[in-house]
Amino acid sequence: MSDPVDENVLLRRQVEATLRFVLTSTIVGIVIIAILAALISGARGVLILVGVVYLLTSLVAYLVLRRNLMARVKRHEEAAVGVESSPPGG
Repeated sequence: MSDPVDENVLLRRQVEATLRFVLTSTIVGIVIIAILAALISGARGVLILVGVVYLLTSLVAYLVLRRNLMARVKRHEEAAVGVESSPPGG
């Protein structure tokens, strides 16, 4: 049987890596939109608007994902504590 503490650490690392990936992809997207806005002067206003909308929706998605994943980690940790504290053979 695997150690619940190790599973919790692995799950938390997975969640943190997922959240870092989401932030990294948001930053890359904003940088690309900013470069396009600098290069295409005719569409600068539209690209700035697209960048703002993209940033806001990405941040909301990040916060929702973070809340849901952290709740899942918490449930997993609580379940592991319940397994550890249960009497043997019960």
